[in-house]
Amino acid sequence: MALLREVWPAYDAAYPDRAYTLPMLLVRLVVFSGVIAATSATAALVARDERLSWFAGLAILAFSIPPHLYPGHVWEEYPAWYHLWYLASILPIALVAGRLGRRWFARAPAPVAA
Repeated sequence: MALLREVWPAYDAAYPDRAYTLPMLLVRLVVFSGVIAATSATAALVARDERLSWFAGLAILAFSIPPHLYPGHVWEEYPAWYHLWYLASILPIALVAGRLGRRWFARAPAPVAA
């Protein structure tokens, strides 16, 4: 998000009060979706097991629920649809990333035992 603040002056101006416009909120969701996908695909690739992408998604979801749903954290800073969309998309993104990762590591050579 620091990069967004550097390259998008309106985003930087909206940041202190979290007065984001709809395009800003959508860009945030896209950035976080990319982070979730990269994390999940990496977990599947490293373990050579698609199920680890689910574990990564569950871990991200577990750490995301408290700040997104409990009052006093970020709940007041964003619209309700933003929180619900973000939380509801974590596991589907993790699943798709894991499947794409599985296709990738299915073509990769097996690691050589030391």
